[in-house]
Amino acid sequence: MNNIRTLVEAGMPPFTKRDGIANFETPKDFSIHAIHNFNFITAVKNPKYNRWFIRPIIPYAAFNFNPGPINSSLGSNQLFMAKVSQADIEKHKTSFNSNSYNMPEGIKNWPATGDSTVGMATDLAPFVDVNQNGCYDPENGDYPIIKGEEALY
Repeated sequence: MNNIRTLVEAGMPPFTKRDGIANFETPKDFSIHAIHNFNFITAVKNPKYNRWFIRPIIPYAAFNFNPGPINSSLGSNQLFMAKVSQADIEKHKTSFNSNSYNMPEGIKNWPATGDSTVGMATDLAPFVDVNQNGCYDPENGDYPIIKGEEALY
C-alpha cells in the first residue's frame, strides 16, 4: 500500500527482517529505508520514590512481552496477527452468504473476543455485530472495524 514495502511479523521488532536489516522501504523498489530502527518502550513511575523506570520492549525475548491477548493462566496467549483490508471487508459485507465466497483469513480469524474462562478480556478487536448476538460470527455477516485501507491487529 501507498508505495511502501515492509515486513511486520508477530514476535519480531516492527519493520525489521529476521537478520536485523531495516525493512521499511519507501518508495518501494528504490532501496531507501525511512525507518532503520524501531521499538516500543515501557515507562513506569514509582510514586513512592518519584522515580521513572524505562525499558525497551523486546517482543521476541521469552522474558519480556509478546503480542496477543493476556490470560490469567498462561500470561500471554500464542503469537497472532490478523491482516485485513477495507476491500476484503466490503466484499465480505456483500458476499458472506454466497456459496462461492471464500472468506479471507483476516476476517475469519479476526481476534474479536477472548476466552473469559482463562481470564482473557472478552472484548478485543473491534467489529460490527450484524445480527447483534454479542458474538463475532463472520459466517453470519459480522466484520472487523478498521481505520484506513489496511490494518494489522
